[in-house]
Amino acid sequence: MVAAQHTTLDHSNESSTAALFGAAVGDINRAFYMAHFARFDTRQRPHLSWNWAAALTTVNWLIFRQMWQALGAYLATVLAIGLCFFGIGQLVFDFSQGMQWGLLLVYMGLLVVIPGAGANALYYLATRKRVQEALARNETAAQACQQLARQSSSRKGLILLCVANVLLAVLAIQSYAVLRSAVPLQTGASTQRLETTSSGPVATGQAEGAHTAPATPAALVPAVIPAPTSAPAAPSTAPTVALPLPSPPPPTADRQSRAAPPERQMPVPMRSAAAERAAREVAQARRQAPGSDQPATAP
Repeated sequence: MVAAQHTTLDHSNESSTAALFGAAVGDINRAFYMAHFARFDTRQRPHLSWNWAAALTTVNWLIFRQMWQALGAYLATVLAIGLCFFGIGQLVFDFSQGMQWGLLLVYMGLLVVIPGAGANALYYLATRKRVQEALARNETAAQACQQLARQSSSRKGLILLCVANVLLAVLAIQSYAVLRSAVPLQTGASTQRLETTSSGPVATGQAEGAHTAPATPAALVPAVIPAPTSAPAAPSTAPTVALPLPSPPPPTADRQSRAAPPERQMPVPMRSAAAERAAREVAQARRQAPGSDQPATAP
């Protein structure tokens, strides 16, 4: 029985090697990655080179290129560094606000620079491993190319990834809007509670007095006549202080006599000259009359 022969990666045949790597990369940016892979093969080792897609959208780039192990390692590293900088480091060293902003800028810079500089080399190693696995599973290079083409990144996967990003963005915006609308309601409720607390000592004292006061029988409670209601007075802005008024002194006799109005005297009527003459004649006649001892008076 003849054992199945497996093909291996042979760089002596440049056309087959380029075909295998091209099938593994896919149609998206094939020329860009093939140029970098050729330089890596010439130097026989990968080196640092810049990749904008990996620098700005690291998670999406790793998902699109199906580098699942690198994605897990990247997320674990990001969480670990963030926890060390802003969790344990803050508790141990008690960073100031300026130091925290500086660490945040350094942290964000590392998240952009490290993936952008090492993405091409990392993708070259991952693609080389896929090509070797495909050659080991297939008898010919053509079959390996077909397998790699089926597993490579495609435009359909890129569209699905963009749709997922849009949905996540819409969900995040809606969640932020819901949280933003809930904050004023909580603030208004807390303000109302503060106003109730600030205006509540008198009412609270009355309520406590009402609870602690002993119950009085209804027969001993006098009837209370409700006072006529009037319009509420306008609130005054400045506090008013009631001062006691001086009591007036008791009235005396002199003050009462001064205060009493004078009595009105009746005017004496004036008599005419004829009346005066007649009165004198009558008085003279009475004096001359016999037996008249008393002087006559004027009528």
